[in-house]
Amino acid sequence: MSMSVIEKVDMFLYTLVSCASNREVQERFQHSGETVSKYFNEVLSVTCLLAVEIIKPVDLDFFTTPREIAIDPRYMSYLKVTLKMICDYIYLWFKKHKIMHMVVHFQYMFFF
Repeated sequence: MSMSVIEKVDMFLYTLVSCASNREVQERFQHSGETVSKYFNEVLSVTCLLAVEIIKPVDLDFFTTPREIAIDPRYMSYLKVTLKMICDYIYLWFKKHKIMHMVVHFQYMFFF
C-alpha cells in the first residue's frame, strides 16, 4: 500500500520541527524505520529541487515579515529555527550527493 503525499510531508515536517529521531517518527506514525527513512529522503529530495526553483527567500533578516509575527517571540523564534534547519538539511543533502554546483548556488542564495 502506498503512503499519501500528505502523510509523507507530515512525517518530514514532524521530523524537522521536533528534531525527532527515526525511532520517534516510527512510533508516532506507525511505520518501519526503513519506510520512515525512505519517505523522509524522498520528500527531502523534492524539497531540494524546490529550493532551486521556488523557495528563494528575498529577505533573510525578515524585514518583510508581518509585524504581528516579527514582534511576537512565540512565532518568530520558530520561524527562524525552522528556516535554518531546512537550509542546513538542504545544504547537507547537496554535499552528500556531491552536487557541488548546487552547493555553491545554495550558499550564494542563502548565505550572501
